[in-house]
Amino acid sequence: DCVGDRVNFVDKGLYLIQNLPPAAKRMWEDELMRVFGLSLNQLLRLCQEGMSVPQFINYVTLNRSKEEMMKQDFSHLVHYFLPVHMHSYPLHRFCSAKLVDDVTFPSYLLGSHISKLCQNSKEKGPVYGGVYDPEIFFAAAHSRAYPAHLHGVSADILLLVVRGRKKYVGWPYTEKEKLYRFELGGDTEQHTETSDEIFLAEGIRPDFASQPLLKDTVGWTGEVREGDLLYIPCGQVHQVENLEPTFSLTFRVVDGDVAQCSKELQELGAHTIEMQFLDLLMEKSRGRAENDPPVDLSSKELKEEYCPDLPHWNP
Repeated sequence: DCVGDRVNFVDKGLYLIQNLPPAAKRMWEDELMRVFGLSLNQLLRLCQEGMSVPQFINYVTLNRSKEEMMKQDFSHLVHYFLPVHMHSYPLHRFCSAKLVDDVTFPSYLLGSHISKLCQNSKEKGPVYGGVYDPEIFFAAAHSRAYPAHLHGVSADILLLVVRGRKKYVGWPYTEKEKLYRFELGGDTEQHTETSDEIFLAEGIRPDFASQPLLKDTVGWTGEVREGDLLYIPCGQVHQVENLEPTFSLTFRVVDGDVAQCSKELQELGAHTIEMQFLDLLMEKSRGRAENDPPVDLSSKELKEEYCPDLPHWNP
């Protein structure tokens, strides 16, 4: 059913390249060529042209050379760009939307937590709603989508591993001073196109000699296997590596608690948090008793503001 579909890979990593000074860009290209044998133009062309779904599945599941994986130690941000991968890829855009009817939702998301799914238009920026359109993560062995990061668009996240294995590391945002935040210096801010705040902390294979502050951090780590559902709470800086070819789905929940979490993150110095929608949630949450039903995120007000004339599915 998916033979005619195509996948492109214009993602957050490429956004980082566009914001680099010329001298840094040349250094990144040298590293890209050393590890993967590609120039930046070749990488950009690969991402923009994309692949058919069968080509991509073959690409992801192909055995990688040990030599290349040894070079790719994630000591440089360019190591995150390849192999190209799907991440945060809206489910309804994949496989002619045929997978939408096949997804089983975690029971946590049913009932009052979900009454619609919504994919916002690119012109309006990030996707908003009670539960985001489920997103696909599909990647090769020994790959990472991006470095340790804090989501700029806050949510509680449930990650379901359908096939494969992932290694996960997470820290509370209060550990940020020990996580080596990525900055270019001066007034230049460096984050992803969806305002994810980036950290260079290496938690999956820590090297305390080069990053001594990591020794004193408090966090969580573990392996997420096929059939596992990982809960990533709002406000957690996290890092993930695919240990083998891995297919997973994420479900994002936004409610009054997430809005409060985002306010607290701002007070702690997180400056990339998207607050417009969360301010509205906070306003709608005020005055509710503890046993009141959750805020109705499918209200006419929110629907018209964030999801006008867009497709909806009910689980």
